[in-house]
Amino acid sequence: MDIVNENGGIAFRTKGDYNNTEDKLSVPGEDLVGIYKTRIPGAGNVAMFMQTTTGLIVCVVLPIILLVAYDIIRRRIYEKNKQEDTNALLAELEALRAEKAKAAVAAEKGENE
Repeated sequence: MDIVNENGGIAFRTKGDYNNTEDKLSVPGEDLVGIYKTRIPGAGNVAMFMQTTTGLIVCVVLPIILLVAYDIIRRRIYEKNKQEDTNALLAELEALRAEKAKAAVAAEKGENE
């Protein structure tokens, strides 16, 4: 949509979404009617806040820092749980080896007698 000066007044040259060319007739500014359907009170204030340095820090930098911190904490918990599982499996393996060695010693004593 282009704004043009036509006959000393403002007019709008429009083009439809599925058209290749602009419309032949311009729409005079007096004929243009805009009606808003809904309004979100305070949305403009939020948009203006996000353009400040503080807003950039609060809305962009802080969430990135929180995401990285969450990921680090999650990975540490995962590694801790993985290490606990590994330690439990190693303890079970040692118990089985000790049991096998005990059985081998008992079998040897039985053969010697």
